[in-house]
Amino acid sequence: MASDAANKINEMKRNIPEQSEGLANNISQLEDIEDELQEQATAIEDGLLDVAANRLESFLDGKTLSLENGYTYRGLWEVGQTYNINETVVIAPDDPFIDSTSISSVHYQCLLTNTSEESNFPPNAPTYWIQIPFNAVTYRTKLKAGYNTTDLTSWAVQMLTPVPPPPPPPILPGTFAWIDVYSLTVNWDSNTQVTELISDWNYGYDLLTKELNTDGTYGLYPNIANVNTAISLLNTNKNKVDAGDDVYSRYIP
Repeated sequence: MASDAANKINEMKRNIPEQSEGLANNISQLEDIEDELQEQATAIEDGLLDVAANRLESFLDGKTLSLENGYTYRGLWEVGQTYNINETVVIAPDDPFIDSTSISSVHYQCLLTNTSEESNFPPNAPTYWIQIPFNAVTYRTKLKAGYNTTDLTSWAVQMLTPVPPPPPPPILPGTFAWIDVYSLTVNWDSNTQVTELISDWNYGYDLLTKELNTDGTYGLYPNIANVNTAISLLNTNKNKVDAGDDVYSRYIP
């Protein structure tokens, strides 16, 4: 019986290199998968969530400017639209036609009716567009802090409005307050650019955070966590297998 046990231990010792190599290969493969998933997650964070949020902020800045100055506002500039004289648009800093993302949102007023295309992109088409300064004082854009990691619905354009007398204590007479004048619940016009940005953001956020269950296993963050757990377990297994080489040597002829 002792001989049978020793033989089995000897066989287990001989299998250690193959087992260890197999586990190392599995770990390496999982690390490649983790790297790819993390690259995908970062792309969604930086290239979708942040971009959608920044575009919404640019849209709202343009809305703020239009309310301040009485402009006819068309939102974010888009290819394939007909823009009329005196209408205004906003260019988001990550617009695909901009070579650099270092600029801030800029606002333009139409000088000549045109159908938009790459050749008359407002920053490069002074015949059709003139840049207008952002000079809003009475209105402002309010976007919830941390919008790129929480949600994209807590925003508003606000107006500085006198508090009607008699103000409730402790507010003093003559006090002004910022009041929502345009949001998803106030004077909402179902703007398609806004609803599309929110829908796109929700898609990306769900892709990142969806818990793994019977109605979907695509969540990037949960998958990354699972892969990291598997890597940790395999490393533990490999360490155990490797440690057996010395231990087994003391119990075989």
